[in-house]
Amino acid sequence: MKKLRVASCQFPVTEDIEHNADYIGRYMQKAAAAGAHLLHTSETCLSGYAGMDFDSFTGYDWDQLRWQTTCLRDLAAELDLWLVLGSAHYLGAKSKPTNCLYLIGPKGEIVDRYDKCMCTGSDQQAYSAGNRLVVKTIRGIKVGLAICYDICFPQIYAAYREKGAKLMLHS
Repeated sequence: MKKLRVASCQFPVTEDIEHNADYIGRYMQKAAAAGAHLLHTSETCLSGYAGMDFDSFTGYDWDQLRWQTTCLRDLAAELDLWLVLGSAHYLGAKSKPTNCLYLIGPKGEIVDRYDKCMCTGSDQQAYSAGNRLVVKTIRGIKVGLAICYDICFPQIYAAYREKGAKLMLHS
């Protein structure tokens, strides 16, 4: 059986996307230097958390978020590192974004995206809920993704077990 070495990080997230990206980049480099195969980040660590780190997505700099996401994808490829990246995903002008985890592969590609399924009342002010679970095999291990309030719903974990998840990364 192959092994999967996971590094996890947390830092003071702000509304400043570039500042957050700098932290993430430094942790990616530390994780790779320590021999990790994957870096797991916290909920909305790149985008900042609407309603907490900033009031709302009105006037939000989506171009900056996309640019910093691309830079982190490039760094993942350079480091040959998987990245579970907490962010927000733009759905369009008529929809609220999702609170998401991008699963970025070691070639820098976005392999999948998990959108937080269980949103709190305050989450619903800023975010749309997701509607599907994400399980991917990384180095022979089936990994599931979840975010924050999802933990209060054991049926999510039962569904992940049915999908064969052996490791849950819960941001």
